[in-house]
Amino acid sequence: MRPSRDGIIKMSLRRKKQLINNNKHVFGKFAEYYDLIYFDKNYEKECMFLLSVIQKNKISGKMLVDFGCGTGEHAIILSEKGYDVTGIDKSKKILSIAQKKIVERNDSIQLVHGDISTIKLKKKFDIAISMFSTLCYITNIQKFKEALKNIRIHLKTNGVLIFDYWNGNAVITQKPSIKTKKVQLRNLDITRIATPTLNLQNQTCAIEYYFKVKKKSHLIDDFKEVHTIRYYFPEEIKRHLNDAGFNKVNIISMSSKKKSVNEIFLNNWYLFVVAKKQN
Repeated sequence: MRPSRDGIIKMSLRRKKQLINNNKHVFGKFAEYYDLIYFDKNYEKECMFLLSVIQKNKISGKMLVDFGCGTGEHAIILSEKGYDVTGIDKSKKILSIAQKKIVERNDSIQLVHGDISTIKLKKKFDIAISMFSTLCYITNIQKFKEALKNIRIHLKTNGVLIFDYWNGNAVITQKPSIKTKKVQLRNLDITRIATPTLNLQNQTCAIEYYFKVKKKSHLIDDFKEVHTIRYYFPEEIKRHLNDAGFNKVNIISMSSKKKSVNEIFLNNWYLFVVAKKQN
C-alpha cells in the first residue's frame, strides 16, 4: 500500500465519527503485540536524554513517577539507574505485561492502575515523566488541563515534569501518512498498517491500526484498533502549563545537533517539555 501524499484519508462521515473517538478501546489487542512492534525503540537513549535533562535542572532527588508507563521499559531502566519509580497506566493489559517484567527482573517498581487526570497517590515526587506522547491521548482540553494540575500536585517544590508531545507545526506542514511496519520475531510475522485521519479543526489525528499476525504462514490474529492523538503548538503548551501552575517551562528537542528555535519548532514532530514547579 503506497503512503498518501497529503496524509488525509477520505472516508465517509460515519467512518470519521467512528475514528474520532475518546480512546475508549486504546491498547486492547494492541497491548499483546506492543513490545514486539516496538522492538526497535531505543528506550536506553531516551532514558539517557531524560537523565541529562534532570541533571541540567539540578534535580538530586530520586523519587520518580512515570505517568503512562506502558510496558515498563523506561521505568525499569530508570529504576536500574537508582531511581525509586512508580508507574501509572490506564490500561490493565499493559500493566500486566509491565508487572511480569518487573517480577522477572526482581525490581521494586510500584505499578498503579489509574487515570492521569484523577489519580491520587499518597506521596510526592522529585520528577514526573510522561513518554511516547501519552498526554496527547487526552484529546479533551479540559481533561488535559486537569491532568497537568494533577501532575503538579504530585510534585515536590522545585520538582520537574518532562514529557513529549506531537508538535502541531510539524504535523500540519509534514502531515501524517499511511505507514506499514513488518516485524519477524518469536516465530511471528506481524504486519501493522497505520492509517491516519487528520482533523485540523479539532487538532487531532485518528490513527487506525490494522494488525495481521501469522505464525508459520497461518493467520492467528487480525484486528483493528483506533488511537486518537491531539497535537499542540509550542505557545499553546506553555500557556496550559502556566495555567496549571508551572512557573518555568522550556521546550526542547532530543536532537544533539545545534539548531535554531525556528528549526526545532518547525521540523521536529516530537518535542519535549521541561516544566518546573517552583512553589
